Parts: sequence; C-alpha cells; structure tokens
Amino acid sequence: MKHKPHKETILTPSISVKPKSTIPAGSNITIHCDGAKPREMVILYKNGGKFLQQQSDNSTAEFIIVNVSLKHQGSYFCMMHSDSRISNHLKIEVQEQDRIFLSSTPRGSILSGSNVTLQCNGTKREETVSLFKDGELYEQKTSSGSAVEFLFSHVDIHHEGTYYCLSSSSKRSNTIYIWIQEEEFSPTESGKQSVTEDKKKDFTRGNIIRISAAVVILVVLIAIVSEYCYSMKEPQVKQNECATRNEYELNF
Repeated sequence: MKHKPHKETILTPSISVKPKSTIPAGSNITIHCDGAKPREMVILYKNGGKFLQQQSDNSTAEFIIVNVSLKHQGSYFCMMHSDSRISNHLKIEVQEQDRIFLSSTPRGSILSGSNVTLQCNGTKREETVSLFKDGELYEQKTSSGSAVEFLFSHVDIHHEGTYYCLSSSSKRSNTIYIWIQEEEFSPTESGKQSVTEDKKKDFTRGNIIRISAAVVILVVLIAIVSEYCYSMKEPQVKQNECATRNEYELNF
C-alpha cells in the first residue's frame, strides 16, 4: 500500500497591531505578521511601499515602532518573501496630543541678569499662543510652526513666578516655576571691601598731608636761603663802596 505524500500546510497570512490601531502620538506599537514559514523573510508594506523587513520566528514576525508620529499613519500589510503571499490590510491612525508643553532654557534657578527662553511646543501653524504668569496674561504670539518662543532679556526678580501656555485651540500646557537668584556678597567679602576702601582713603589723605608739609618746608627753606644770601651780599656791597671812595680820595 502506497502512502500519499505529506502535503505542507500553508497558513493564510494575517496582520495585527498592539495595543490598538488608533494611538496617540508618541506611543509605541508592535505590528504582528502571522502565517510565515519558519525563518522566512517577511516584508512589511506601508501605503504600498516597502517599510520594514524581518525574519520570522516560527510563524510570526514582529515589527516594533517607537515614538510614533503622523508620518507612521497609513495602511499596512505583510508579504511573505518565499511565495508572495499577502495578508489583509490594517489601517493605523495617529492622534495628535491634546496638550502643549512648556519648557525653559536655562532650567532651574536662573541668575539675575541672564537671558531666558520659554518655549511652548505642540502648537499648530497660525494659531494664537498666550503665555500666562501667575494666572494673568503676560504675552501673546502667533505660531509659525510647532513651537512658539518667548524671550526674556536681563531677567530680574519681577520675572519670577508660575508660567503656562494656552493655545487658541484650548490646549493648555504644563506649569513651570521660574526662580530668579539675586547676586549676593557675603558679609566677609563686604567687610574686606569696606576695609580696603578705608585704607585707600587714608592713604590718599596721608599723601596730601605729606605733600603739603613738604611744600611748606620747601618755601621756608627758600626764604631762609634768600635771606641769608641777601645778608651776605649787603656787607660786600658796602665794602666795595668804601674801597672805591678811598681810591678816589687818594687820587686827589
């Protein structure tokens, strides 16, 4: 009795996704392609073009996509490389996030006099974005893309407070607190600076007194020398006059 040859069972390919086909932007998904032969190359197509490929583990190939965005939205199907079997189609939809996000550069404690940038991310083009400080409207701008920046130059204590963004599509951001740190001098440094300034003042006053005294002494010395020279010169003049008179009398 002849045995009939064993006929290989060929599975019908199928495609599925976890956690679900409609997901928010930024999520991770896993696409399963089932019905492959062991260690068969499985090709994942997106909108009719090759997107990814991977070798199957037994009868399944898994494709993990992280941080999905609008570019991952579309129609997917699997194709088995060995015999071109094609799975059903799966549509994946990506939803935009409902919130915008506010960030600060630099972060944390900010030194007084620094420049600060507050950025509202996740906005739509041409929508109005309002920046609030301590619950009150602080500034408004129109978005030209996916983010709006608010620039603060030379911040001081008046910029300290709680901030958040609100878009015209009613999206509200997270809240951040801006803390301004004033420049301070320690008491020791202040004392040293005061002592140094006092020493400089004392040194200047001392120099003025010494210079003034030197000028007075110099004037006195000049007066004494002048008086001495005059006193020495007068007898000599008188002696010369007497000698002249005697000589004149002898001649006569």
